[in-house]
Amino acid sequence: MQWMLTPIAGQNEARLQLIVMPEPTTEYIHGTGMWRVGLFSAASRDGSGVRQNYVRQVLNEYEAARDLTASSPLRFDLNTHIDLREVGCGNARYLCLEFAKGDRPRPNFNLPIANNHFVDCKLYRCTTDQTRPPRGETPGPRPGPNPRPRPNPQPTRSPILKVARLSNFRWNVQPDQSSASDVTLQAWITPSPRTDYIHGEGLWRLGLYGSESMTGSGTKVGYQRQVLDQQEAAMPMHAAAPLEFTVRTTFDVRRIGCDDVRYLCVEFGKGDAPIPNFKMPLPGGDSVVSCQPSTCQAG
Repeated sequence: MQWMLTPIAGQNEARLQLIVMPEPTTEYIHGTGMWRVGLFSAASRDGSGVRQNYVRQVLNEYEAARDLTASSPLRFDLNTHIDLREVGCGNARYLCLEFAKGDRPRPNFNLPIANNHFVDCKLYRCTTDQTRPPRGETPGPRPGPNPRPRPNPQPTRSPILKVARLSNFRWNVQPDQSSASDVTLQAWITPSPRTDYIHGEGLWRLGLYGSESMTGSGTKVGYQRQVLDQQEAAMPMHAAAPLEFTVRTTFDVRRIGCDDVRYLCVEFGKGDAPIPNFKMPLPGGDSVVSCQPSTCQAG
């Protein structure tokens, strides 16, 4: 299970992204009210003891009914109401997520995990401004006119970047029967087992174009550099969870396969300005390109 909670500035809300990986032997589970996801803060690393700021269920009816299959992880991406201002302050230093079977799933099913739920906690940094003294107390004495000189600052170390590693990339483009200029692009990116967990914003870029070359080099005809929206570009990558995109975009495929432009190409790469930054070593530089021959549909 991998998760991330990102506060939304100026609101008592946060964005929750959660991936739950099923066992290869799991059965196909579908119905209503199947899942429950809770959030709380705790004083202990395992989430035991008193639960503070407890939100027992953050999923709505639609999200709680997501199907579970052995080949596809459960993915949740939603905004939820939670007050994070006191989390990480005082004794409640950990932010915890609880994943469990729903209270009344239909049909019922077995979820063989300890205590019928799974809890994962992360150390959370206090964000409350504690620079001012509490009421009734006065600030300490100010330093004298000649404070002790500070030592020279140490050089700042560059942050260690995570690495996204890929093992396979495949795609399919289907023209829209009702519009000559619309297509549906499906892409599947399989990460390497050695990849780091990549999450954030603006992570990925998916492009589409025609080419005279089977490798996609040279002039890019009708180039659509980025067809992903903001939410799709922020999909997290995990070693056991392939990236899957289904995108409807504008692209005139009738010109592809005609004259010298014989190949339709799809390009996948790291986003132009991902937050946080990461490495994605690829043989072709910052992107991987796959091309397929196309049949001319003009006329």
